[in-house]
Amino acid sequence: MKKIFLPADSKNAKCPRAGFPYGEVLSETITKQGEKLVVRRYKQTDNLQTLFDLHLKSMKSNPGYVYWPNTGWDQDLKDIDSSYMTGRNDFVVAEINEKIVGFGALRERADLGENIVEFCKWRTDPDYFGHGVGRALLEVRYALARKHDFVTAYAETSTLQKQSMHLHEKDGWTQTRKLQPEWSKRVNAYVLCYEKELKD
Repeated sequence: MKKIFLPADSKNAKCPRAGFPYGEVLSETITKQGEKLVVRRYKQTDNLQTLFDLHLKSMKSNPGYVYWPNTGWDQDLKDIDSSYMTGRNDFVVAEINEKIVGFGALRERADLGENIVEFCKWRTDPDYFGHGVGRALLEVRYALARKHDFVTAYAETSTLQKQSMHLHEKDGWTQTRKLQPEWSKRVNAYVLCYEKELKD
């Protein structure tokens, strides 16, 4: 049975830690494979290179994906403290038997409107597809977003990321825009924007 634990209120925090401890366990469950799956908050002892390597492994599992280094779009993973451990932002990590197998982030998007949060950097190790990792990361972030008083979730994915598209649409997210920035033209892909109301 899944258990989700909510941290102390942090919506008004302005500095790293965001009001509750690094490494705090947010959910625990047993996968259908019989493994212990834990979702916890990022901690400063997490190896950033390990997280970045998992990010690339996950993205490269999408057919047609091409990695262009130094474009800046994934630099947030090289400084998670500054990127996510402030204000109402957050970063959570999934572990199976103490091995990191996924992660996901929340980023406040005041530029899009009031109380809108972006669900971003949703990554799962392809070796653990089908183990409930993506679902666990999603459920924990829903709970955190509601705790922080966000009312609308926003996400971007691409037509290269079939798994991500499927999970968003299966879970009731609505596609609101379809864009084709310069990078996506190179690989004949589109960026899809999704939204979902965060109701209890």
